[in-house]
Amino acid sequence: MALHYSVVAQRNPQKPDEAYRFYARSQTKETIRLNKLSEELSDGRTLTSVEIYGVIRSLIKAIKLNLAKGYCIDLEDLGKFRYTISSDSAISKEAFSEHYIKNVKLKFTPVRYIKPKVEDMEFVNVLPRNVQQEAARNYKQT
Repeated sequence: MALHYSVVAQRNPQKPDEAYRFYARSQTKETIRLNKLSEELSDGRTLTSVEIYGVIRSLIKAIKLNLAKGYCIDLEDLGKFRYTISSDSAISKEAFSEHYIKNVKLKFTPVRYIKPKVEDMEFVNVLPRNVQQEAARNYKQT
């Protein structure tokens, strides 16, 4: 498995006077949409891409509905979905109210064999996305 990345300069926001440091940022090739995924899943199978699309859309609806009811969704060989929250602190349990809650995030935890390991990855250094887009625009103009 190859993961593309680019190197970007970034300052530490807590130490703005320090020099830029350079960090890796992952770069995806493109986004695979649900229609394309449905076509890949139906290739040579008994279900059509339209039927698979419908099943996946129904799965998404069921996940959303059950998460809203407070359940953790375990898709076994894929991973688990659950909501997490973050909040400010209160001086006591009695003083705490929902107004202290600042953020709700959807967390996905993949199963172990899906979760990538650094030692199993190949890394390919590519140009940053903005440089790629500029080169593509220049190419089209010529």
